[in-house]
Amino acid sequence: MKKYFLTFLIFFAGMLFLANWHHFYVENKVMSQAAPSGEPSIGSSATPYSTTIRKQMPGGPYEPSDPRWVEVDLKDKIDKAWEWKMPINFYGKVLDQNGQPVADATVRMSWTNISKNGSSQIETRSDSHGNFALENQHGRSLLVNVTKTGFYNAQRQNQDSFDFAAFWEKTYYQPNAKAPVIFHLRKQGVLGNLLTGELKKRVPPDGSPTDISLSQNQEDSWARLAVKAWTNTEEYPPRLFDWRMELRVPGGDIQPCNDEFPFLAPEGKYSPAIEVNMPRTVENWKRVVDQKYYIRYTNPLRYGLIQFRINGASQNVSIAYWIIPTPGDRNLEFDPAKAVTVP
Repeated sequence: MKKYFLTFLIFFAGMLFLANWHHFYVENKVMSQAAPSGEPSIGSSATPYSTTIRKQMPGGPYEPSDPRWVEVDLKDKIDKAWEWKMPINFYGKVLDQNGQPVADATVRMSWTNISKNGSSQIETRSDSHGNFALENQHGRSLLVNVTKTGFYNAQRQNQDSFDFAAFWEKTYYQPNAKAPVIFHLRKQGVLGNLLTGELKKRVPPDGSPTDISLSQNQEDSWARLAVKAWTNTEEYPPRLFDWRMELRVPGGDIQPCNDEFPFLAPEGKYSPAIEVNMPRTVENWKRVVDQKYYIRYTNPLRYGLIQFRINGASQNVSIAYWIIPTPGDRNLEFDPAKAVTVP
């Protein structure tokens, strides 16, 4: 009897071990195969898939092991409007293009909250060191706009939106009075008088050359552009189609301009022509090309800038131009109020 009882205990222990092992194996396999998909949403609870804890980076891929996701879930259950009640403390500093503080800059700040209007605003100014701050407010997102007469706002360098609740968003901001957010302004230089204007032109769709004069005097040999385009002629163009164009500067040359402040025409790196080729198979296919170009005429030596726009689904071209009248001068910074039409 004891022999059979001992055998039964051994068999029962073995079955219990196998059951526990199978449960452990299946649970870990499922967890190892599970992966978060898409962007995290407010209120999503996260269950860590491993013992490694990684911080969710602003704007980065979803990191479920960050314990702050549990906090988000708890906050959502207590108060659905918690995001619009977060403490707002913000610190900024205004610098010019040389890294020098800009005093007395106008700073306008607006933040979303649970007030009657849904937002609040304030206007302040930077101090003698370029510093400014917003403290002891509550809300979620903050917009900051910095301006000063005689300066340009460097929009490409400046971040203007800040989030105080969503730590997973790219604009998430953590206040630090010792490391203020830098806002860049560019001081105006010497303003010249440029020859400027705008025009529109239809060009043939078969690549036939079109001569465009930027001067009221059609006989002028300079201030000209030459365009060839092979565009779509269907009344209802398909989503993707082949098209291309060529832009030349007769008696001169051209180069793309990607500068935020195109105030000084470059002396080198010009080419005889600009070509845009848009086969339907290209990765970054565009129906419309809207681009600035520096241009240079050689006899006499004159520099300029154009904003050239062409639609591959039509035969329409639009051009805005700014040309320096003084031979050899490269200063393209000007006062729009003093601009004159090309004679």
